[in-house]
Amino acid sequence: PIKGKSTGKITQNIETQKAAAVQKQISPKHAETKGTVTIKWNHYTEEISFEVPPGIPLKTVDELFLASESYPNCTIHLQPTVNKREWTESTRVEENKSETDRRFIGIKDASTYYLEIIEDPNQVEKELADAPKLRSHDENELIKRSRAANDI
Repeated sequence: PIKGKSTGKITQNIETQKAAAVQKQISPKHAETKGTVTIKWNHYTEEISFEVPPGIPLKTVDELFLASESYPNCTIHLQPTVNKREWTESTRVEENKSETDRRFIGIKDASTYYLEIIEDPNQVEKELADAPKLRSHDENELIKRSRAANDI
């Protein structure tokens, strides 16, 4: 035993350490998920701060990169590697399964993630079908003349 007066600071420090250890036991998988991450897509790079809970809202990532505006009805995910050949469903960053508030929860502080955008196949098909309508009048006229010249 230590002789002398006790100020209680040692007891407070021990209690603080115990509380931190209990918190890590409660959520060991996500214990490191507080801070800032970098997300990249093509030549765009954004830094996002987050807290646990709840993680990074998918909506925030979507708005930063304008994914839904560029690719209507798309699905977005985060991948931990830049090499797209290594991207699989199992390598994606963990997400919660909420229909109303999807979030990326399997993230680690000071990490870099890559945005995976999966286009809606129905939307792609629709855009391909509408492609001739999107050409300018002059382009359509050139195509008609070319076809007519080939038919002669």
